[in-house]
This record gives sequence, C-alpha cells and structure tokens, in this order.
Amino acid sequence: MDQPSRRAFTLIELSIVLVVFALLIGTVIAGQQMYKNQQMRQILVNSYAYATAFEQFRIKYNALPGDMANATEMWGTVGGGTAQCASPNSMPSVGSNATCNGDGDGVLNWYTSLVAVPPPHETFRAWQHLAAAGLILGNYKGIGVTTVFAFTSASGLTTLNGWKYSVVYTFPGTPTIVLPKGQLELSQYAWFGGYGLVDNTSSADAVFFDGDYTNALLYGKYVSGLGGPAPGFGPALTSEEQSLIDAKNDDGAPATGVVRAAKRSRNSVNSCITGSGTTATYDLTQKGVECSIIFMTTQFVAKGKPE
Repeated sequence: MDQPSRRAFTLIELSIVLVVFALLIGTVIAGQQMYKNQQMRQILVNSYAYATAFEQFRIKYNALPGDMANATEMWGTVGGGTAQCASPNSMPSVGSNATCNGDGDGVLNWYTSLVAVPPPHETFRAWQHLAAAGLILGNYKGIGVTTVFAFTSASGLTTLNGWKYSVVYTFPGTPTIVLPKGQLELSQYAWFGGYGLVDNTSSADAVFFDGDYTNALLYGKYVSGLGGPAPGFGPALTSEEQSLIDAKNDDGAPATGVVRAAKRSRNSVNSCITGSGTTATYDLTQKGVECSIIFMTTQFVAKGKPE
C-alpha cells in the first residue's frame, strides 16, 4: 500500500508561524511593561495619599500622627493601659480606635525599646493615629518589635481580627499589621524618624544628601544595620524604576527635590546612584534592585497630586 505523502511547510507558512510567535512575545513583553508601569504609578499615588493624610492630620489636630500627646483623649487608650503605652499587644479591637500617646515634641521618635517614657515607636504609632482619625484605612498595631520585623513572607490574607485588608504581612506567629504593604515584593511604606536637617556637618551625611528629612516617608524593604532596624529603607526598586518615579513627579535627580534616594543603602554602598552631591544621577547601568525612595512629605504634598 502506498504511504500518504507528507507535505513540508513552505517558507511562507514558516514565516507566518514566526510572525505569530513574534507577535505573541511582543504582546507578553508589552503587557509586562504596562504592569510594571502601573506598579510604579501606584507607588507614587499611594505615597502621595499617605503624605496628604499626614499633612491633613497635622493641620486638623495641630499635632503629628504618632507624636500627638493627647491622642487617648480623642480615641481612648489601648487595653485600658497607660496613655504612653508600649505594650506589644497595643492593637485596637474591632470597632475601636483606641491608641496611645506620643510625646508631642514635633518629631516622630524612631524604634528604641519597649519602655513607656519617652514613647517609643512613634513612626509606627503614626499609622494607628491616621487610621483612628479616618484618614487611612486599616487597623494597625502601632508598635514595632525586633522579632515582629523578622517577617518571612507577604500573604494574600484578607481578614485579620475582623478587619478587611487587600494584603497583610505574615509574621512568625499571628499575622499582624504594622506598616502598609507596598506594591513590590516584601516592600512597605514607613515614616522616617530620628533625623532632621542633614548637612556636611551631620553624622548622617555619609548616608543622606543635604536636606531636611524630618518626618519623611520611605518606600522600600525592611533592612537591619547601622544602629537598628529600618523598615522601608532597604532596596526594593531598580535604578530605572526609581528614576521613572522621580522624573514623573519631580526633577529626576536623586539628591534634590521631593523624591530622593539615599547616598547608600543601610548596609552598603548604594549602587542606585552614581556621582556625588547635587550632580549625582541614577545609575541606569545597574540592573539589580538597589533603590529605596525618600519622599519629603510636606514638599511632596505641596507639589500637588501626581498625574
């Protein structure tokens, strides 16, 4: 019996197949770029919303969230404890805005230790005060503890203690909200405490460009070193990603304006940038994750809503 003949693909047919593959690949790449651009925009939009909430709180209550000395008079005291409470369990119950007081010195105190005076953790308590005031959504623990920082992963958990979240952090043990989660893996938004004006006489000059960093907003990952834990300060973006965010809403320069980068990361030289002083630029030859963002809160809000 004769075997049926097998017709080979013609060059035209092969060309059509290759064109289809190329179109599919191009569509996938374009889709990935669109998704990445949307992530960058959302970081900018969320940061502006948090910075705006911070400024609205300051104007309404004549105090800073987290630092407010009479917050318990407004919303009650967590767990019925002292006004300047530092309990690891200082998370409001469902339907409660109870919180703790700050010391009212006009600066958000950084993480220190679990002591009552001076009030620690004001950078974390700020999120709790903002939520109590109805300026942001969520129910925040209001305190930072070293063991809590050592989270293992981000989870899609949607319910915690009866409150709804799009995502929460899963820490060792019970899932707990300490900081708002960012768009990129294991990233977060955090208020910057402990630093104010930085110039060439400041001990922080090796890390930050000159400027007033009082109560700045950070976006990045948790990192430890140089004196303590630093949520939001670890690299979470590439140089290209951060330069796009900077150029979109500022001057595109890492050392100036309202969107900035640090001179170096918490533990090493910052490959996010190249050069020094006000002439520094983002190092676009670096393809790894090297950058975290510093938003100068008051000036950022004054520029207006990102387009």
